Amino acid sequence: MADKKISALPAATTPLAGTEVLPIVQGGTTDQVSVANLTAGRAVSTGALTVVAADATLDNAYSLKGKLVAGTAVSMLRRNSSDEVAIDEDGYGTKIGFGGRYNFAGGGDFTVGVGNLVVGTAGKGIDFSANAHAAGMTSELLNWYEEGTWTPVLSATTTAPSVTYANRTARYTRVGRLVTVHAWLNISSQSGGAGNVIISGLPFTAANTGANISVVNLGVLQNIDPGAGNLNAAYVVNNTTDIALAASPQNSGGWSDLPVTGLGASSINIMLSASYLV
Repeated sequence: MADKKISALPAATTPLAGTEVLPIVQGGTTDQVSVANLTAGRAVSTGALTVVAADATLDNAYSLKGKLVAGTAVSMLRRNSSDEVAIDEDGYGTKIGFGGRYNFAGGGDFTVGVGNLVVGTAGKGIDFSANAHAAGMTSELLNWYEEGTWTPVLSATTTAPSVTYANRTARYTRVGRLVTVHAWLNISSQSGGAGNVIISGLPFTAANTGANISVVNLGVLQNIDPGAGNLNAAYVVNNTTDIALAASPQNSGGWSDLPVTGLGASSINIMLSASYLV
């Protein structure tokens, strides 16, 4: 058979099956080797890797290592049996998880250059369980932050009075289970109410703790009479969205809720802030 140049040979059918053989020189002797054995058991270096099949699968026995540079796109078409792909640049052991698992195992800070960290599931947040905690700890998960406005309403426990507002300004901030509210009610006139005075409309229902646990700070109170020998007071009513106004004795005696009769007919101002649990 006459010798032929490689360029004169017919093209092979691709993709190769791996059983094709090639001549190699090994130890001074010309031998044959199959295509499948050319790289078996040896490290392979490549400047670019393109997946042309439908899937690219990494099992637990192998890792893909390389330097990620600006403009490099990394895509996983399938997750491995541990739902993870390991990108181990400079030995940091960083993991990007699939199936809802994310584990950044390397040291240092995690910075979001543009955009926000978005919690996609209600009740999830930042877990501080790595901290040493007090004996009465019930949760170390920060799973809520919210701020906004709310509309305070002057009302009563039996019959709501007819109220004309000159101004109402109120805001709230919630961090975890703690809600802090601020409010100013400027009331031109009120009449016709019965029962005890409440300010309703809190943005969240107070916790059903079995006790009225809250801190209410009263600022300006105008045309509100708690009665002789008493001071104006207030508290967030357990398991409601109400703040109750109260009369607290300056000396001895028990406190009581403030009746509607303690309200003036006009020019009422109430400024307050409160913190309570939900």
